[in-house]
Amino acid sequence: KNIISGIVNTGTNRVSAIALNTGTTSNNIIDNNFIFDIINNGTGGTTFGNYGIYSAAGNNNKIWYNTIYLRGDRDTVATTKPSNISAALFISTTTTAIDVRNNIFYNTLRAATNNPKSYGLYNAGTASVFASVNNNDFFVEGPQGVLGCQVTDLTTLAQIQANFGAASRNIK
Repeated sequence: KNIISGIVNTGTNRVSAIALNTGTTSNNIIDNNFIFDIINNGTGGTTFGNYGIYSAAGNNNKIWYNTIYLRGDRDTVATTKPSNISAALFISTTTTAIDVRNNIFYNTLRAATNNPKSYGLYNAGTASVFASVNNNDFFVEGPQGVLGCQVTDLTTLAQIQANFGAASRNIK
């Protein structure tokens, strides 16, 4: 449906193509989006990273059939070098019952100065936030690339499947 690209934030705040930011952000369907070339320097605080889709709150949201490709050198965006993570999909601790299916999460962002990690899917909460997480493809590259995070880094498909709940059909 949508192509979202070419967003560059040279300030210190978060950048995302799609953001679900309030507790009343519920029962939405985020689907069929092609998101790429979203980049920032990410130095304003722990949640001010570089995200394709940023889910800060809400419940029963569905993230289906999206392709998110984050790429580039974050060190070149601004004078201040990035220190915060990037993630194709970021889920906060105040999100509940999120349904994540049939997506491609591809993150090759790099920032060699401070080495912030580049995640496919970053979940700041526990597996209980997921209603479902299945049939997703995870791709990361380079020394900063990490498939996922849920309390700790998840670097293998087996860890993704074990930690994201009903994730038996995700692939790497």
